[in-house]
Amino acid sequence: MLRPLKDRVLGWGMVELGSAVCGLAIFGLLLNVSIHVSARIVEHSAAPWVTGLPPWVRWAEETPFFHPVKLHPVREAVWGALEACVLVLCGGILIQAGRRRLWPDSFRVRFKGARVPGLERRTAVRSAVLRIIGALALFAVPTQAFLILRHCLETDGRLPDWARGALINHDLEVSCENIVSRPWASLHWDLELFYVFSFLISIGLFLTGINALARAVMRRG
Repeated sequence: MLRPLKDRVLGWGMVELGSAVCGLAIFGLLLNVSIHVSARIVEHSAAPWVTGLPPWVRWAEETPFFHPVKLHPVREAVWGALEACVLVLCGGILIQAGRRRLWPDSFRVRFKGARVPGLERRTAVRSAVLRIIGALALFAVPTQAFLILRHCLETDGRLPDWARGALINHDLEVSCENIVSRPWASLHWDLELFYVFSFLISIGLFLTGINALARAVMRRG
């Protein structure tokens, strides 16, 4: 059955936007991995059996991400993986929403087994609580970045004392230094997407978790 024009335009737009976000996340993750591998190769390049470096390693050395990865490999790897996971998750949500617009019949439940009321309520409560906890944990990421950048803006680019170590990555350190001179263009595009999508996903998870928990409690009552 042919869907209305509005649903087709919106659905394909969501699918294409979600695919683009997933593609950017995968590209960033591959770039992150290549820079980490290059840093390890350069670190061992002084060995006597190493005669030269591949061209892609020399290219990685010239990128602005090479030095922080070489200094803090674990921190940058964790943050890179976290950014990629959030972007892929958001892209997947957009693709799924677009597919629902385009092919709603394929998402309808055609068969349901016998219900077990007690087990069903416990599963619903557990799922709702996990959503709420995950939402609060994810919401802490953009909240932390907001507090850090606000402190940097008030102190002429100085990081707060508590924002050290694994709590902050190199991109946020650079953004803190640039926020005084460029307050609206200090964040990298991938970092902006990461914080915006983290905020949106956390709000969505929290609202759906509260809604599911309320329905489970009402059924129990």
